[in-house]
Amino acid sequence: MIHTDINTQTASLTLIRTDRGRPEIFWARRRADRAFLGGFFSFFAGSVEPTDAALPTTGAPPNERAPADLHLRTAALRECFEECGALFCATGLLAPGTLARDPAHQLSEHLPAPLDTARLHCAGTWRTPSWMPPTCTTFFTLTLTHAEARTLDTLAEHLDPDELEWGQWITPEQALHAWHHGLALLTTPLTALLAQLASQPGHPTLGPTGHPAPTAEAIEYLGGIVALPLRTATLPPATHTNTYLIGRERFLIVDPGPDDADELARLIALIDARRARGHTPTAILLTHHHPDHVGGARALAERFHLQILAHPRTAEILPALGATHLTHGQRLELGAFGELEAWHTPGHAPGHLALVHAPTRSVFAGDLVASRGTIIVNPPRGHMGDYLRSLHTLLTFNPDIIWPAHGLPIVATRALLTGYIDHRFEREAKVLDALRAHPRATAAELVPGVYPELPPQIWPLAERSLLAHLIHLVEQGLARALDGDRYQAR
Repeated sequence: MIHTDINTQTASLTLIRTDRGRPEIFWARRRADRAFLGGFFSFFAGSVEPTDAALPTTGAPPNERAPADLHLRTAALRECFEECGALFCATGLLAPGTLARDPAHQLSEHLPAPLDTARLHCAGTWRTPSWMPPTCTTFFTLTLTHAEARTLDTLAEHLDPDELEWGQWITPEQALHAWHHGLALLTTPLTALLAQLASQPGHPTLGPTGHPAPTAEAIEYLGGIVALPLRTATLPPATHTNTYLIGRERFLIVDPGPDDADELARLIALIDARRARGHTPTAILLTHHHPDHVGGARALAERFHLQILAHPRTAEILPALGATHLTHGQRLELGAFGELEAWHTPGHAPGHLALVHAPTRSVFAGDLVASRGTIIVNPPRGHMGDYLRSLHTLLTFNPDIIWPAHGLPIVATRALLTGYIDHRFEREAKVLDALRAHPRATAAELVPGVYPELPPQIWPLAERSLLAHLIHLVEQGLARALDGDRYQAR
């Protein structure tokens, strides 16, 4: 899918120093609680703002005749100033602390000289995949003088704590090593930029400005962990299900959800590309039985002659797939990538599995959680008590990263899991209060009062989770079931 209407333009600036022998770049980790790409490493970046047009600049360099990108150059330098305090002007570098970064003050009123936009080298433009908010990011690099590099030695001490939690000067090779070994989450354009800087220091090129590089729909967030979100028949607010390819030379295919031929073709193309590099798919694994996780399983198994792995309860629900049983505690060996351990985590589904990767302290969590919204618990196969116990299991493990079936990787894992658990208990308290106020009520009758924030078209889904709460209240002795699908508080 190609975006014809790019809603957001952003600019990114990579600072490069060459005074210590090998070139080094400065990167920083975004705060884990950021809604978008929290915990990822990035350069200084942000959206173009209307006020950027008022800032004086030195234009574009003579060898880069691209006047259309001047607003992006301006945005890149402004974002650098806002995130670390360093400001590059025509008269030289203003070190962090020279100018206040108070948003209430207009930068244009305090600039001693035009922004030195002509110093920036344009490395190209990258468009987000079709499943992300449509954005084009133009990447710039700026090579520091030796004096500037020494001035910015302690740049990490000046990062904006509202945006960035840690940063460092690092060689591109070291940065890629950290990514490869599971220590640094990156997006595709950053790994491409780092790879170019590592192989040929100087001016990297991702593609000409105004002509975004071809969109890479799959993202290798860490070395050996590739996610390909594919459109499936899932529940709102989700529209896609992540298929994960886990491993390096030997890799596991997790949750091939689409049954649509075009979506499945994209997954097949990705697998074929890996096979062309000498990599081998070992098996297909299903985290649970829901259609948006299994739609392409049989087609892939037949095409690539792979076995399907699933929990016995999932295999029982989907007998036609002939799945090989995978039980709690079993390990899957993936060569240099290490092992995955299967954990039985029922609640959303009776045969739900999570996969634990100890080397990265991460969990492939299926539908236990999502990066946005909550999870439906739909009786009779969904069970609220089991679901809460499974959430507590993950919370006890305290993973560094959660890989959900829907949405982006989650780094603020403890906050997310405690938030999910607290949300369920708060909702259950509302259900009990509503039941006390309306004796002998059905789940459907309680929905408007318990879920006042939801529009009526979502009520049927909410009714299923509310029913799960009612059953859980009965199991705890706080309510009792009556005839006619009615319930009463004790």
